[in-house]
This record gives sequence, C-alpha cells and structure tokens, in this order.
Amino acid sequence: MRHIIESELADMDAVTDNEVSLLHGLTKGYTCHPDTTRANAAKMLFNMIDKYGLEVKKKSYREEYPLLGSMLTESKTEPYPAYIAQLNGCAERFNRLETAVNHFNTKQNAYLSVKDDERNLASATDIKKQLISFINEELIAYLNVMQKVQPDVYGELVQFVANRIDESNKARRQRRNKVDVNE
Repeated sequence: MRHIIESELADMDAVTDNEVSLLHGLTKGYTCHPDTTRANAAKMLFNMIDKYGLEVKKKSYREEYPLLGSMLTESKTEPYPAYIAQLNGCAERFNRLETAVNHFNTKQNAYLSVKDDERNLASATDIKKQLISFINEELIAYLNVMQKVQPDVYGELVQFVANRIDESNKARRQRRNKVDVNE
C-alpha cells in the first residue's frame, strides 16, 4: 500500500512539474509579444515566476510544494493579477498549477497522517502485555468476587480459568527451564 501511494505521489508530482514548465514557457513566450503592454506584463510576471525557477521541480517534495504555494500566493497579490489578466491562457495555467499542487498536498497529507498513525500503533508484544495485565489485575479479581457473590453461576467458570492459567504458567516455566538448560 505504501509503495502504491508513493507511486501516486510521484505521478501527481509529474503533473505538477509539467504545469510549472507550461506556465514558465507560456509567460516566457509572451515576453516576445509584439504588443509592448502585454510583453511588459509578461516580463514582470515571468520575473516573479523565474524567481522560483524551473529548478523548483528538482527539489524534494518538502521544499518544492511550499515554494510553489508561495509562488501561487504571490501571483494573487498586486500587481500580478492585472498582468495575468492581460495574457490569454495564463489564468488557466495558474489555476491548473494550483489544482495540481492542492491535489498533491491533499494526497501527501493523507499519506503522512496514515504513516504517523502506523508509527503510533502498539506492537503485538505491547498489546499482549496490556491484555495479560488486564486479565491478571481486573478480570481475575472480578471473577473471584463474582464467585463469592454467585457461586452457582461463576464457580465453574472461575475453576476453568484457574486451570487454564495454571497450565499456561507450567508451560511457561518449562520453556524458561529449557532456555536456561541450553545456555
């Protein structure tokens, strides 16, 4: 499961990287536009995008996505929305990039949350210790009290549990003695 999610994250990162390249290329192309107003708007927008650079695609996820989030946030601050509006297709490219970043972040957050939950799961040994402790400290005490209160209902059960515990303790002692002898 872990490898599947990591593979999906890699695929989503490839989509994001492609959107970064397309946005970069589109704005760079507009810098050569014959209309100087559009060309100047493109130059200003390209300078902002180029500040993050195409190298952002080569960074680790932990570096890349915060940088892309910063770029997207900056693109929404003045004067960039006016520049984006002057360049056909630019708003759509920013929207696609934002969607790709959001999808990646959502998937990565879910993956990291599950990964953290897995780390916090108790091991089988820990669960066994808790169960034995509960049986010895809570259940046995409860059964002993209930046997005294209602011997006809709990008598056989308490005897059965006592026999199973005794058998288990004997088997444990025998295993321990075998280990001691072999050493």
